[in-house]
Amino acid sequence: KIGEWMRKLIIGMKPGETAEAMSEKEAHDEDCKACEDGVQHDHNPDFVPTLCRVTLHTIRHATPHALDDALAKKYGTNSFQELTERVKASLENRAAEEQKDQERHLMEVALLNQYPFDMPSSLVQGEVKAVRKMIMDNLRAEGTNESDIQAKTKQIEIEAAQKYDRDFRLYFLTQKYARDNNITVGEDETMMEVMRQMWLKKMGQNTIDTSMDPKEMQSQIQLQLLAVKAIDQMIEKSAK
Repeated sequence: KIGEWMRKLIIGMKPGETAEAMSEKEAHDEDCKACEDGVQHDHNPDFVPTLCRVTLHTIRHATPHALDDALAKKYGTNSFQELTERVKASLENRAAEEQKDQERHLMEVALLNQYPFDMPSSLVQGEVKAVRKMIMDNLRAEGTNESDIQAKTKQIEIEAAQKYDRDFRLYFLTQKYARDNNITVGEDETMMEVMRQMWLKKMGQNTIDTSMDPKEMQSQIQLQLLAVKAIDQMIEKSAK
């Protein structure tokens, strides 16, 4: 996961060789959700180009395993054909989920544009206040000076306020839709999602704070599932 400027620098180098180049700012990630939502304007506003020296020590070559039944058995299948079918199904499921996520995002944007309304500033600022304290504590722990802390905190507050305003408006819209259409979330669905979030935490991919009080976490997950169900039903109806 090296920068593109460094990747270009090391191509063609041999072990033991050294090269120098100025570091370059990376292009914005087009898939960045914060960019899509309009709350992220600059991934690294404090970037300063720096002259870097890179030494290439070793080039390692991976030797792929033969595509045979022995490989399949390493992954719990009886034959390479069965492994191929399982991998294909997994990729298709992932592609379908990515498409569904994109459809949900587009529906959320449409909802927010179709039904604009103001949120009480006290509600949004209450959440921003908690974020501000956490960010300031982290920056102080890193040894950041106070002037930089204030500047960085101010920018983060702006982005956080935009995010919470959007999240709260989506919450109220999806909750109203769920009530009007008798959409509910069962206890078994909630527990399954709790288990999934705990598993994702081990992978560093969880979308909810699993360290909070268990009852509060279940409540948040239930609301999250209800919102997803509401959005999915809207998508289904719009498709018809």
